[in-house]
Amino acid sequence: MPRLRLFIEWILILACTLAVFAWAHSTRLTSRLDNQLLDLTASRGAETASEAILIVAFDDRSLAAEGQWPWDRRKVAELIDRIDVAGPRAIVTDVLFTEPSSPEADAALAEAVARSGKVALPQAFTQAANRTSGIDPIAQIPQLNAAMVTGGHVVLEPDGDGSIRRLPLWFGEGKDRQPHLQLAVYRWLNGNEPAIAGLPDQPIVPLRPAGSYRTVSASSVLRGEVPPAFLAGKVVMIGATAPGLGDTFPVSSRAGGRMAGVEIQANLLQALERGDFIRESGFAAYLPGTLAVLLLFLGFWRLRPAQCLVLAIGLIAALLGGALLLGIGTRLWIPPGAALLALIIAYPLWGWRRLSAVSRFLDAEASDLSASDPATPSRSLGGFDSVAKQVERLGYLVDEVSERRDFLKRVFEAAPDAMLAFDSEGGLRLSNGPAREMFGTIDEGMAFNDLVAGSGGSLQENGAELHLPDGRTFIVSAGKSAEQGGLQVVVLTDVSAARKAEAERKAMLAFLSHDLRSPQVAILGLTGSADGDPDKIARIERHARRTLVLADNFVELSRLSEARLELQEVELGALLSECVDRAWSEAKARGSTIVWQPDPDAALWTRADALILSRAADNLIGNALKYGREGGTVTVTSGRLEGEVWFAVRDDGPGLPHARTNDPFARFGARGDTKEPGSGLGLAFVKTAVERLSGRIDWQSVPDSGTEFRIHLSAC
Repeated sequence: MPRLRLFIEWILILACTLAVFAWAHSTRLTSRLDNQLLDLTASRGAETASEAILIVAFDDRSLAAEGQWPWDRRKVAELIDRIDVAGPRAIVTDVLFTEPSSPEADAALAEAVARSGKVALPQAFTQAANRTSGIDPIAQIPQLNAAMVTGGHVVLEPDGDGSIRRLPLWFGEGKDRQPHLQLAVYRWLNGNEPAIAGLPDQPIVPLRPAGSYRTVSASSVLRGEVPPAFLAGKVVMIGATAPGLGDTFPVSSRAGGRMAGVEIQANLLQALERGDFIRESGFAAYLPGTLAVLLLFLGFWRLRPAQCLVLAIGLIAALLGGALLLGIGTRLWIPPGAALLALIIAYPLWGWRRLSAVSRFLDAEASDLSASDPATPSRSLGGFDSVAKQVERLGYLVDEVSERRDFLKRVFEAAPDAMLAFDSEGGLRLSNGPAREMFGTIDEGMAFNDLVAGSGGSLQENGAELHLPDGRTFIVSAGKSAEQGGLQVVVLTDVSAARKAEAERKAMLAFLSHDLRSPQVAILGLTGSADGDPDKIARIERHARRTLVLADNFVELSRLSEARLELQEVELGALLSECVDRAWSEAKARGSTIVWQPDPDAALWTRADALILSRAADNLIGNALKYGREGGTVTVTSGRLEGEVWFAVRDDGPGLPHARTNDPFARFGARGDTKEPGSGLGLAFVKTAVERLSGRIDWQSVPDSGTEFRIHLSAC
């Protein structure tokens, strides 16, 4: 339920943020910021001022030289004549002559305009008379209106902050709709329409800094101080730049703060000539902001608070940088202010909801932890801050839980048996030393079956027993905490010694009930019917000796497991020579031959218990004689190899019986169909003796070719 509630709040805050973004964008709520960024874009991406446009200015110098405005219209006519003689491409005046002056002056100006045939004049507009809507044009005096080649409006409409950025290409509606003077000039100069398809009626014109266009004083032209070549082929714009004439308008600070109307007209004409307008994206402007809001809210749901802060800063930087780069590079303007406002509102709003959720969580967790022990610190470091109080209370309880957890970990680590703790999803969370020793590399989150597979072990008895490759056996017992989804503790108890003892007990019982019992039964049967028969007496003696050997081997093997070794330096060649001598009489009785092949190069010294090693060699030689081929050969060899000394006993008999090939050293193991039955105690003694002397034993048996046992010991 808490997660569902948080998700619902997330959806509601997302919807509110998108609504705020749409409202702010549609109402231009952030227009002040957007306009500042737009000015930066326009100033960075604008081309240099065209040298094909020249401004002839009614500036302070002209007014000082020729008198205050308005000038006599014959002087204006003279100015037009002097410009026209130089061969300009067009003459565009940004001056209204709506009221008649003297007939001679008006006629002189009209004649100059007509003679040039290149003069374009502006017109103004006023509210339509006797109508509730519409406009009426305020045309030039009739003589000029008839003499000019084209004309249009020069209306300027500032943005909300009072600055000029957008210039209306059209003014009015219906039959009153009039083109801008520069649009009319472009049509007249080029004979076609400019590339303004898709532009609004008031496109954004990048205004270059004031003073960018070449400007000459009108008085300089009248006095002939301007070379004709300077005017030839240019679009000459005539207008007022003197501050006192009231024809300057507020523009962005990057364009100089104020700019003469004639220079604004020059910027518009260049934009029409080169298509250098900044296009507003329209409805597409909603896409980057919407995407940024969605990304931020996805971050709210998936990321940590610090990462969300980085994401929010990154999105703000991306919106700002993207808007500037797109505007400079492609002249497409997507105002980012509304999206920035939405992001700035969303972050603290979601932070407040998250803080509220954290506060509820702290209360709930503190209540749960203190349910059994409600005591909390009497001193409050949080003061009047409720969250600080909650954090302090929870911190106290967490410290208590941590101490108890550390205590449990110490108990867990001190346990003699291997112990593992798994979470509710079966992932490993805790292990102690014996468990790490048993399984080797243990990674947090591993499943129990993965640990078993990695160790090479296998689970038996429906998972109740674990058998490892080294022969160890563990009882698997598991317990789970009372809480739902709590930890599951698995304890692995080593029962290898008990299982081994049980197996030996069973084998010993089998040995006692069969191997020792059989010759005793035979002895009892023969003693009742011997009657001095030498053959029966010999058989009784043989069974008695066999019983004695079995008992002796059994006792020696039992003692060997617990006996204290008396280690000393032993020369292996001398020891084996004595063993061969002791076996000579038995070999002769069996018609066999013992071949002793010692290492001729050096003495073979090793550190061992001489009695135990000698008995092990006797057992190997005796077995070779007993189970080898009748009249065959037993070969005893020795040598040194890479820091070890070794000796081998090989016979040429039929080889080990199939039942003993898997483990020839099995105590009381399976017996084959041989001429003399055996218990396996001799080889079991050999293997145990070699292991206690820290050596190793290898063997190989080939049917009908014989068997060889080779013992390796450390050299000294």
